[in-house]
Amino acid sequence: MLLRLLVLLLILLPVLTSAQPPWIDFTDPDGAFTVNVPMYPRRDTTVQRWTFGRLTWMVFKINPPSGDLNEHYIVRYADMGNAPVHSDSLHLIQDVAILTQLHLSNPLGADALENLNIKQIRKYPGREFIWTDKINGFGYTTRCFVVKKRLYVLEVKYTIQNDDNYDIDGFLDSFQVLSVLENPNPEPLPERPVKDFEITFPHPPNATRDVIAFHAITGTVFAVLEAYEVPPGQRNDPKLENLGYTISYGILPSQKIHSDSTELVKKMLFDNIKSQGEVLQLKEINLFGYWGLEAIVQSPSYPAVFHFRVVVIENRLYHMAVITVNGKENNAAAVGFLNSFRLKK
Repeated sequence: MLLRLLVLLLILLPVLTSAQPPWIDFTDPDGAFTVNVPMYPRRDTTVQRWTFGRLTWMVFKINPPSGDLNEHYIVRYADMGNAPVHSDSLHLIQDVAILTQLHLSNPLGADALENLNIKQIRKYPGREFIWTDKINGFGYTTRCFVVKKRLYVLEVKYTIQNDDNYDIDGFLDSFQVLSVLENPNPEPLPERPVKDFEITFPHPPNATRDVIAFHAITGTVFAVLEAYEVPPGQRNDPKLENLGYTISYGILPSQKIHSDSTELVKKMLFDNIKSQGEVLQLKEINLFGYWGLEAIVQSPSYPAVFHFRVVVIENRLYHMAVITVNGKENNAAAVGFLNSFRLKK
């Protein structure tokens, strides 16, 4: 049977390949970019008002005929004019990138963001977002770049069942800016953390996500989040004490901050805890000889309480949390999860 299948594949492959027309290189001199596309795009203009004023987007969109691997391909760009944003505004890059995603984040919600990665083009800063619209069965991969005072955004839409097709990266990776030298002041790329600890989840984690964060003290930090969330169908159990368990870990730039920078560490972590909601309890702790914080915080938007434990060990940050039902924030399972954290020997 397998041999017959291989023979059939070899017969069909030339036919399938020849049925797809070759892609073309599309260049826009005004936008100073080139990209490989399945057909010539339709050009349009749209105006957006955002935090930094008004943007006039030049939009190039392709809606390929049925049978294509993807639903649409888009390149759009806008000049930011007098906005206080440019490729050297590294403290604003993350915020600007998120603002380019409002057309997806507003209707889909923050939970639809599957991944966020750092990207660069000719050493100019950028981000890649991967979104999933589970209700309608679509996925979106977008990239945005800040090249001097110009903002570029690329987007591919596809069905979730087809989210690994080669044309997604083929389109995105082919994008190039023209007449621009390499950026002499590139965004420092954070180091991806290695898991050097053990922690006992009540069930295997059902979510893992890369997180890119920026803080004025640390700069850009690459963190990894692992989480177990109780399935929605089990959340109405009156005996339920905890809704979810998470740990995130990242490497802080050692040249800027480390565990001896007590005041900087305290300010960053205190501010982070206070931003989560109403602080019910907050105390300093000592974990393996290192300073940290433990806090219980009332969620501002859900009937739940966060039980946090945060510690910085040398230049590594560990942030543990249990999402508990109101009034049960010190239950044995929550405390047991937090106490199970151990560094690997």
